[in-house]
Amino acid sequence: MKSILLVGCGKIGIRHLQAICKISPFPRITVVEPNLKTQKKSKEFLLKDYKKNNIQKISWVSNIEKIHEKFNLVIISTHSTNRIKIVKYLLKKGNNRFVLEKIVCQSKKQYLTLLSELQNYSAKAWINTPYRYFPIYQKLKNYFKQKPLHISVTSNSKGLASNSIHFLDLFSWYLNNYDIHIFEDFLSNKLLKNKRGKNLVEFEGTLIAKNSDSVLSISFLPSSNMHVFTQITNPSNSILIDETDQKIINSNLKTQKLKFEYLHVSQTTKEIVNDILNNDSCFLPSAEKHYLIHCELFRVFNNHIQKLTNKKLSICPIT
Repeated sequence: MKSILLVGCGKIGIRHLQAICKISPFPRITVVEPNLKTQKKSKEFLLKDYKKNNIQKISWVSNIEKIHEKFNLVIISTHSTNRIKIVKYLLKKGNNRFVLEKIVCQSKKQYLTLLSELQNYSAKAWINTPYRYFPIYQKLKNYFKQKPLHISVTSNSKGLASNSIHFLDLFSWYLNNYDIHIFEDFLSNKLLKNKRGKNLVEFEGTLIAKNSDSVLSISFLPSSNMHVFTQITNPSNSILIDETDQKIINSNLKTQKLKFEYLHVSQTTKEIVNDILNNDSCFLPSAEKHYLIHCELFRVFNNHIQKLTNKKLSICPIT
């Protein structure tokens, strides 16, 4: 029987758990969640959709230090503030396959520690940027091989820091190049509260990312009802997607087979886990590939915070 450890069962973690519970045959599942109220809510939530006898097989623990065995796969869905510490602990217990939520950590130093520890234990880690599992983005990749590539994203202000990584990954994946430079010149001159913690911040405004002659623009604007629009263009092709209403607004692609469906974590994680368990690989980017992207995000956000507060930070307070 395959075994899976889920660390963190909050808003995203419960979606991972939903997906894991769909795997057949039902795996041995252990969940680390220190908040007993969250544990109770998660169990009640799962019982609405899954067989009671399966849900009762899930083991729940409140402290990571109660984990002493090796699992086939570990999914870490905690805040970025303690993620590297958790990975280091689980590596020492023999675990060597990880799916990590993003943002992975909070500094270049922490990320280098992660990569060093993974190498020391011959371990693999993938970053959960699941656009790579959307059938439409897999198909569109073939239409946008010609450069230069332009991607423009507009959204409401639900978290530029935590969500820009999805589009940075899409951009880098299409280019097959992760060495990008990000400009923060058009970020809003105010720091937003982050609902995940009082010591964390969020941002509004626009990030511009460049690689050679290709450009990505990500704008999170102060509007509560704005849809998420993604436009992708190159010299030959163009498409405009309304991700909120899940439809293609405009396209010159010579195909009638493209449809947009937004896949939630509860859908994509099942495929990701099956790929890793069966093939020891998946479509997600490795931790190594995302190092440069994360370092650029740490740099631009900390630069902006310093400009606004006159405080120089050693970590980037995002998650």
